[in-house]
Amino acid sequence: ALNFAASDVTTNVNSCWYNLNLSSTNTTISNCANTTLTLVDGTYNITVYTNDTVNNVNQSNILFFRVDTTAPRLNVTAPLNNTNTSSSSVALNFAASDVTTNVNSCWYNLNLSSTNTTLADCANTTLNLADGRYNITVAVNDTVNNINQSQRLFFEVDTTAPRLNLVEPRNITYLTTSLEINFSVSDTNLGSCWYTNDSGVMNYTLTNCQNTTYTTSQGSTTLRLYANDTVNNVNNSGIVTFFVDSIVPQLTINSPGNITYTSLPIVFNITLSVKPKTEKSPS
Repeated sequence: ALNFAASDVTTNVNSCWYNLNLSSTNTTISNCANTTLTLVDGTYNITVYTNDTVNNVNQSNILFFRVDTTAPRLNVTAPLNNTNTSSSSVALNFAASDVTTNVNSCWYNLNLSSTNTTLADCANTTLNLADGRYNITVAVNDTVNNINQSQRLFFEVDTTAPRLNLVEPRNITYLTTSLEINFSVSDTNLGSCWYTNDSGVMNYTLTNCQNTTYTTSQGSTTLRLYANDTVNNVNNSGIVTFFVDSIVPQLTINSPGNITYTSLPIVFNITLSVKPKTEKSPS
């Protein structure tokens, strides 16, 4: 709006006009009436003039003003939409700028709360959150209250490892090399399961975290079962040490033989041996 008042106490006001941005061309104001200027965003200066019927001219001071109809630019870089994090400290990182006036203030809203939280100096910050699912919206305004806001960003905080319970094998002796790995595991964002029976030198993946059967070797074996979630919180079963002995001893009776003895004593002589079997590698 261009609003002004012009009067003359001796003769009459004759005409009015203005000059925008020190242009070489003036613009007449019809009937010296207030008017509206249609302007694009930017910085301007304006001078208003009036004269009377004998061409005495008066003018206003040069008035400086800005037109700003554009909201600040806003780019949120963290948290990313539809992501999970294993840390309770969640970074809120963003950049806000305004090309015409200045950024005035910034704030965020968590989980559609009725209360917004101001971001001091429009600076990045860290949110300390408990495990759970969240959504956040970041907003910014400029000095004439043009507002921009981000889309709602959804993320989950998960600092808890999967629940894991190993049922088999146990800390006992087995009479077979074919053993079950029987366990239960649960997590909202279950990732993968695996085990090791050689102190972690080799890991063996359990497809879809399903129970399985595997072939072990004779003697003592130490096994540990692991599970993680999609943000790599890891749990393990602890060490289970078991013993396998599936080899049947071979007994040979050397004496007495299948004959008739006519004198005593009869010598009783046997041979006892254990022959190792060929075993498969753990699978």
